[in-house]
Amino acid sequence: MGEDRLLKLVRSRHKVLLRVMVVFALLLSAVNLGQSIQNYHNEQKYVMDLAQFEESKQEAKKNHLTFYNNKSYEEYREDQRHLFIPNQKGQLLSDLISGRFFTVVSYLIPLIVGLTIASIDQASGFNAAIFSSGFRRRRVFATRYWYGFLSLLGVMMLGSGITIIGYYVAIPAMYVGLSGMNLLGVLLMNIAVVSFMYTIGTAIGTIFASPFWMGVFGLFGTWFGATAADRLIYSTMRSNPVRLSGNNLFFAYFIAAMVISIIGYFATRWLFDHISLENAGNVLLLPKLRWVVMIYALAVIPYGLGQWLLNNELLSYTVSIIAILALGFWWWYRERPQKKLA
Repeated sequence: MGEDRLLKLVRSRHKVLLRVMVVFALLLSAVNLGQSIQNYHNEQKYVMDLAQFEESKQEAKKNHLTFYNNKSYEEYREDQRHLFIPNQKGQLLSDLISGRFFTVVSYLIPLIVGLTIASIDQASGFNAAIFSSGFRRRRVFATRYWYGFLSLLGVMMLGSGITIIGYYVAIPAMYVGLSGMNLLGVLLMNIAVVSFMYTIGTAIGTIFASPFWMGVFGLFGTWFGATAADRLIYSTMRSNPVRLSGNNLFFAYFIAAMVISIIGYFATRWLFDHISLENAGNVLLLPKLRWVVMIYALAVIPYGLGQWLLNNELLSYTVSIIAILALGFWWWYRERPQKKLA
């Protein structure tokens, strides 16, 4: 089979998957858009009049609530007209957009798409055939990676565009609260998150052939890593709130995601070119890479879980580290080559 036919086969194997993801992402964007607009119009039906506002303000004061402090009725009415309001007029990102739509679409879908695209070839033995055929593997990996990435990025842009345009169509533009900087933030967040999560999914799908290990390191590994990163960023912001806040924090997110994505792409391509077949296709993994996985687990799981045991940090860290080391030695014992019987 010639190289061109193999490359066409790589593309054709993923067309159905990508079509499903396109439909899913667009439907999800439409559902989220409809729900947000419906919530906005429902809230407008229950806007308080002046008497109700003053009564609520007095009640809040009795309960020591600060929501109505120094807020006039005119300011309250102006706030109610907005679907959401940027914290600052020139802020790059809206928390509501990132919290509802992009948390689901931009985080979960790229991970699953990258994981599935790579794992289809692994689980079906397609990669093993390429390894034994002497085919140029880097070209196959680049075709697989960029075909899925560009398709996925286009879907994300289309989905976010539907959401943003829908806000302006269904709600008066002056009441939406989106600024040009918000739209730039949405664009950059799409590029950064899609490339980051898709690269992680592709890397895990390339390295592991077993669906069990793909799930463990794809979903749980990413979840623990994100939890540890959130804790680290929060503690850094708390210790140095001026340097890492607002747009500075957003650009730090964007640059870090893009740098890691680029490094991950070349590292995974190198692994794909040098990977070894072990245990009859159960796990496709370089032996030394197991220890990289263990170091990652030791770095993110104890820190991500925090004081999970009896609210004691030392006890929690100790138990977590012992459990990870025990799992690592069990993994090493299970995967080590068995000596042939004489």
